[in-house]
Amino acid sequence: MNDDNRTPLKAMDEMIWHGGDVVVDVSEDELKRFVMGVCDNNVFTNRHMSEHEVRHIGMVFMPLALGYLSHPHIPDSYKDSLGCIYEYNSEAGPRSVNGMPCFFSCRFLNKDQAQRAFAAIEKELERRKEIKI
Repeated sequence: MNDDNRTPLKAMDEMIWHGGDVVVDVSEDELKRFVMGVCDNNVFTNRHMSEHEVRHIGMVFMPLALGYLSHPHIPDSYKDSLGCIYEYNSEAGPRSVNGMPCFFSCRFLNKDQAQRAFAAIEKELERRKEIKI
């Protein structure tokens, strides 16, 4: 244990949740990276899962199975502001669940940024269909 008298649980609290009542905006560069990553199949999101598969979301995004969003310090307003759960495929573990990757980490977009991102994804995928070579 280190000298600042933090308990292991307190240190974990600080690692998993940085406070705040809502999911904060990611930078515009990160949002653009997310959009391009989804278009290039380099990002897996909860929106890639069917209604039937969503019940296994904790097996895909392990922090959710381990209670990340059930943590008593995380307010309901934070959970309500979630628009998308995602992670880069390069972060996937060596196993899969029903053909879906397993991640030991996950990232969040708030509802506003998720809406903007998925609108941009649709436009980018349509643009790619129109490429003439």
